[in-house]
Amino acid sequence: MKRILLFSLTAIFASNVSAQTQIGNSDMETWESVSSDFEPVNWNSFLSAQGSLTGFAANQIEESSDIRPGSTGTKSARIWTRDAGFNVKANGNVTLGRINMGSITPSSSDNHNISLTADPTFSEALTGTPDSIVFWVKYNAADGTSEARMKAVLHDDYDYTDPETGTSADHVVATAVLNYSPTAWTRMAIAFDYSGPATTNTYILVTFASNAIPGGGDVNDEVFIDDIELIYNGGTGSADTDGDGVTDADEATDTTDPNDLCSFVLASQTVAPSATWESTDCDFDGVSNGQELLNGSDPLVTVSTLDPNAFTVAMDNDLNVINVFTDLNIDGEYAIYNTVGQKVQSGEVAAAIPFEAKSGIYFFHINTASGSYKFEIYKK
Repeated sequence: MKRILLFSLTAIFASNVSAQTQIGNSDMETWESVSSDFEPVNWNSFLSAQGSLTGFAANQIEESSDIRPGSTGTKSARIWTRDAGFNVKANGNVTLGRINMGSITPSSSDNHNISLTADPTFSEALTGTPDSIVFWVKYNAADGTSEARMKAVLHDDYDYTDPETGTSADHVVATAVLNYSPTAWTRMAIAFDYSGPATTNTYILVTFASNAIPGGGDVNDEVFIDDIELIYNGGTGSADTDGDGVTDADEATDTTDPNDLCSFVLASQTVAPSATWESTDCDFDGVSNGQELLNGSDPLVTVSTLDPNAFTVAMDNDLNVINVFTDLNIDGEYAIYNTVGQKVQSGEVAAAIPFEAKSGIYFFHINTASGSYKFEIYKK
């Protein structure tokens, strides 16, 4: 499949300007014909696989109009698990390398993805040293305990394989691996671990799979993938996993969440926020974080006409209920948002509001004729 060159983005924050090399077609917007079907340009699937069992390959990737919230594009990539026969499930797989099909046993080392460094069609050159990788995914699975997987490996000039075979492990410079549960569109972030043993990378191999276990999950489990970004912050200790402009080290000091792009102390921003952070509206006031910085306003503060002392909101994690305490007679509505701006629940305000959700931080909005107010709650 024809590949496209890496492109450069320029991020400007304070007086710091740095070129950031990104993966080509990381937004999954461009597709081309391969073996009578289509693959995203710069990525490879079973349609372009190699190995002794390629005769059993089938298409398990497609262009989708299901895109993540706030996307400026119109497409994502969808991969899915299929019944491959012989009582075997074939997980959906898309990679910057090439898929090798060598065994009907899913866990066999003969089944792997490989960086073919001599062939730019099946390898991705990268000499930059990103601190982390972020991406958006939507994962639907029949079993709520299933996990999909993203793995990114920076390696030297060697045909590295994932899973690792031969001496592949000796050529690893850094690795970022994340297994994740079924979810609506969510921004994921994971830092690279520069444990080596190799020291200088020249390539990157990224793979998305519809299950973390070869042959795991269920037929028709599916993953939607969009807007992959490498985050560069330049220097030891400056990793910013969530891209909010505050280093992980500073987030530890501030006791904020380094994996939540809306959990940060504005005064602690010392590195360039990611494009995703800039386009996000953390306080849900209709103005993006990036625009708020340009305006000189606080992206975590919503202007409210309600007396903040008129309400107390508390999450009862034992009963899974949000308690609203007030002496006012309020006739209004509420809405609950997750940290990426998705509305997860809404309705009429009541003294006790049932709230069943995954653990994490949520934003609880009260809207009335006289104004609105926002609270942050934590669901265990």
